[in-house]
Amino acid sequence: MGWLCINLYNVGMLSAVLDHYPIDSVKAIGSEPFSIFKKPYIRVGGEILSLDTIEKSLLLEKYGDERVHFAVNCASASCPPLRAEPYRGARLDAQLDEQTRLFAESTRAVQVNADQRTIAYSELFNWYASDFGVNSPSESLNRYRSEALPVDHSESWISYDWSLNAASK
Repeated sequence: MGWLCINLYNVGMLSAVLDHYPIDSVKAIGSEPFSIFKKPYIRVGGEILSLDTIEKSLLLEKYGDERVHFAVNCASASCPPLRAEPYRGARLDAQLDEQTRLFAESTRAVQVNADQRTIAYSELFNWYASDFGVNSPSESLNRYRSEALPVDHSESWISYDWSLNAASK
């Protein structure tokens, strides 16, 4: 059922963006910044759920899989990319691995400056540190990267870009 919740989240976010388009950021949806994540508007059976409920309660609490952070898409430039296909039960594990690898190899996830011995990580690793259960984001990312990241560099966070990740032509 995890695949269904991931798809539900992504469709819900896309629907919200399209309902309010044109906008510059998902932060513009709702009365306060980030209310898009908190407002219940996705009907599932007899319940109306928020994006936060789907991500944090139905996915992270229930399945405890850190890869969820790279599968749900917040429609923002710093967000892991949206897959071109839906998540499917039989292929979910492979799809999550692939999605995590794609993000782990990107400059959205990590930026290394070897000369200055610094490494900057996506704020996702700061906001959801307890979900990753590691001392450094490098430890988590290195499981999915072709080239290991250093674990002894000075760490910082990449400022999250909340501008809409609209496709370019």
